[in-house]
Amino acid sequence: FWNNQVAELVFSLCLGAMDSANVHGCKVCLDNDLFRPLKCLTLNVLCSPVPCNRMEGERLACLLQHISEQDYDMVAFQELVKSTAFARHHVARYGQFIEGLRALGFVHDICGPHSTSPFVPLDGGIALFSRHPFVCSSLHPWRKQASWDALAAKGIVHALIEIMPVHSATPRQEDHSCNPQEVRSFPSMHIPVLQPVRLHVFTLHAQASHVGWHDTAGTHKYHDVRLGQMQHLAAVIKSEAADGEPVLLLGDFNIDARNSSELRSVQAEFADHLTGRSCFPMDVVATTFNGEHPATYGWKTDDGQLAEPFLTTKEANDVPESLDHVYYWPKECELDLNMIGTSAFKDGNLVTISNVRCNLELFPYKGPTNSRGEMPAHVSDHYGWSVCMDLAWSHSAKACSTWNPIDEESKCSPEPLKYGLVANPHSAPPAGGIHASSDRKVYTVRSLAAQASMRVLPIVQSIAWRLGITRIARKNCLCVCFFPRIVPKEAVLDE
Repeated sequence: FWNNQVAELVFSLCLGAMDSANVHGCKVCLDNDLFRPLKCLTLNVLCSPVPCNRMEGERLACLLQHISEQDYDMVAFQELVKSTAFARHHVARYGQFIEGLRALGFVHDICGPHSTSPFVPLDGGIALFSRHPFVCSSLHPWRKQASWDALAAKGIVHALIEIMPVHSATPRQEDHSCNPQEVRSFPSMHIPVLQPVRLHVFTLHAQASHVGWHDTAGTHKYHDVRLGQMQHLAAVIKSEAADGEPVLLLGDFNIDARNSSELRSVQAEFADHLTGRSCFPMDVVATTFNGEHPATYGWKTDDGQLAEPFLTTKEANDVPESLDHVYYWPKECELDLNMIGTSAFKDGNLVTISNVRCNLELFPYKGPTNSRGEMPAHVSDHYGWSVCMDLAWSHSAKACSTWNPIDEESKCSPEPLKYGLVANPHSAPPAGGIHASSDRKVYTVRSLAAQASMRVLPIVQSIAWRLGITRIARKNCLCVCFFPRIVPKEAVLDE
């Protein structure tokens, strides 16, 4: 009882010190005070020498337009073959598409795997484009393939991507308490130095099940090859992601997730001892859609007709299939709440990834017809997945440079990420980010007292966790303090 009372008294004194410091516009965040979303796309683009590849150039141009209208951080493609002798103008169309992506800011990329055999005329056609830099990357062709797949060097593309925090003070759209026009910039000493997030991204294209006259090996053979490829994938994840950073796996698995028996056999290869992770991955599609797997290939219209007959082979299965999957492994050795103040923090801040979810991307075709007046309904014979996640930089009890005109009766809110530096998911961050006004007022003794109290708060929070006082150290609790102004009105964010 007395320990609780003493801890609460010290905590109150810290807040009182800042309240008397006359620092207006600052707030103290115990957790999740800097936020930005991350958005990725995966899509089989059908740009390989297969019979149903039609109007390739028009479809790629339309896809590029769709991507330009979205705020993707990364895009992963399958069947984006670089060179082929089967189409005269394919290389030019491929080059135009790549240049278009780079013009949109996707300047970091890795494509492949590359063929190393004269008996494999095609590259893997798997590509990853990113706005964020790669720490490292690698290509892993499958050890075994069957039938027509053996003509291409299909496999796994991997990159370790580094995402920096966005110092944007744009509030969340659902948060009407903060007007973007009211956002102020604050002295640089209020903005902590934050570490980037590292995320392993793996994308792949697995063995297809050929049907009709395309079938040269048989259903059981395709299944066995895919199972071996999943074992290969687990080994690659174990070796490439041995640093314990979070893993995002997405692509065309050619495994119908609606077939529960095949799905279980494949996901069993993601066991912890095979991937080197401490848990099974999250099935992001199933988690988002309450256990269901929407069709991404051979989907039907409301009247039961094939929705994309122009691009889908006539020998395709009559049953819609969910062939494109998304999986996520969190960072290994997540922070124990009792480790606050220890080396588990990078320079005093903790990075978390949460709320991983996905949306089905239809990408309707909006281009011209061909010479016969025909055109596809969509840019590909597959639907795509856009994967979204929330990145938060937590820095215990520090001032955040966000202006929040809320009445002084506001209490601590248990809702995470409600306030703080937030990147608008629908627009690019402002050029130059947050800046400090050149004519800001000189700090007073009272503002220095506020800075000192901010250094005391993490210690109090750590003690509170050890004493089990959840009222003080509740995870994701945001304590907002409002003080008189020290920053002039002119210190505003650039439009």
